[in-house]
Amino acid sequence: MARRLLLGQLRVQEVYHRDGRVSYTIVQPGGAVHPAADGYLQR
Repeated sequence: MARRLLLGQLRVQEVYHRDGRVSYTIVQPGGAVHPAADGYLQR
């Protein structure tokens, strides 16, 4: 299950995994992952 938060034209998507982990990604209006934000979140 995923929750979404809209920030201007970007969407923050929170993804819950079966093992209990939570991941986040930033998605642009067209549905593509925002590369700079995704790189920052992978740190």
